[in-house]
Amino acid sequence: MEPLISEFAHDPEMAGLVEEFLSGLAATCDSLRRSLASSDLPSIRRIGHQMKGAGGGYGFPALTAAGAALEEAVDSDGAVSLNVREQADRFLALCARASLPLAGRPPLAVAAETDRL
Repeated sequence: MEPLISEFAHDPEMAGLVEEFLSGLAATCDSLRRSLASSDLPSIRRIGHQMKGAGGGYGFPALTAAGAALEEAVDSDGAVSLNVREQADRFLALCARASLPLAGRPPLAVAAETDRL
């Protein structure tokens, strides 16, 4: 699977911020998995909303789009539906690919399960 590279991959001023963002993605993904397992719709929506706002700011517009799609699915379905789960799976798969290659180091990858939730 090809990594999802930050648009700021070669911006030394953003590297530290993007690394912090990436390190937080693992916790975000864990929280999303727990929220799906417990059908915590407000938390699922909040995660989608937050990522809609944050992803592009760290050079990951695909995460912004996936967060928006997750939030929209929650708003339109009003339940942890198949659509919500599919959007969550899409978001989690993108998170698993998100990285920022640094000189002399392989891309940072966010550990995330790719199994169906």
